[in-house]
Amino acid sequence: MVNKDLVSVVIPMHNSRDYIQETLSSVLKQTFKNLEVIIVDDGSTDDSVEIVKKTIRAAGEDRVKILRLMSNSSTPAVPRNHGIRAARGRYIAFLDSDDVWHPKKINIQLDLMKASNSYMCSTFSADFVNNLIFYPVQKKTSKFFFYVSLFDQMIKYRTPTSSIIIDSKIIKNNLHNENLFFKGKEDLHNSLILHSRYGKSVKSSNLLVFYRKHKNQTSSLKFIMMMKTMYILLTTDLKRYNSYRLLFPLFLITNFVFYVYFRIILKRL
Repeated sequence: MVNKDLVSVVIPMHNSRDYIQETLSSVLKQTFKNLEVIIVDDGSTDDSVEIVKKTIRAAGEDRVKILRLMSNSSTPAVPRNHGIRAARGRYIAFLDSDDVWHPKKINIQLDLMKASNSYMCSTFSADFVNNLIFYPVQKKTSKFFFYVSLFDQMIKYRTPTSSIIIDSKIIKNNLHNENLFFKGKEDLHNSLILHSRYGKSVKSSNLLVFYRKHKNQTSSLKFIMMMKTMYILLTTDLKRYNSYRLLFPLFLITNFVFYVYFRIILKRL
């Protein structure tokens, strides 16, 4: 049964011992308290699960549960979908196991979703390595937000996964594609489908999510991700909007330019 006042936070985890405590703590410190936290361990071989258990005990928390997959699925779509199916909340929020939330994130987004009557809300994000600084936030929903359309999303991906809160009924009917080819871009594929089926989503102009930048990120991997993006933009079945394929050269150019500018130069999305 869905709890209409509850937000379910789904965190896929695989060998995240170095980061999961900080990530989980950023959820437990949210100013919005009516949460259930679902950590889906995707076949970890380190002590990630034990670290989570110690964090829960130290905080005296009863809002966190751990679901364990027997073996690693090799794609975050599988544990993410597992968490979605188990979620009881009216809304579902996603968070990767090495990212961090601003303490007011959930509160700000719920206010915005209710004010705009939107099925999904995202926020801005920024990269960090070790030194994390929370930026001042604004809660005036009439000023500090904008809408994201399907066309906007194809011009440039605008809904970072760790920033998303979505109506649970909608995401339960539109799970992420678990095909290994989509690994790393299953969120883009899913978002294009959602925006084609349900229309515009809303995005807060506040910087509320912080992506940890790893040293082992390589240019070759980034190139592969760009190629996957191009393939998804060209082939995804968007029903009424498949005429957008005619604009593929435009989407190719804008995605490349925005990727370089936001992810490499500004280090934010």
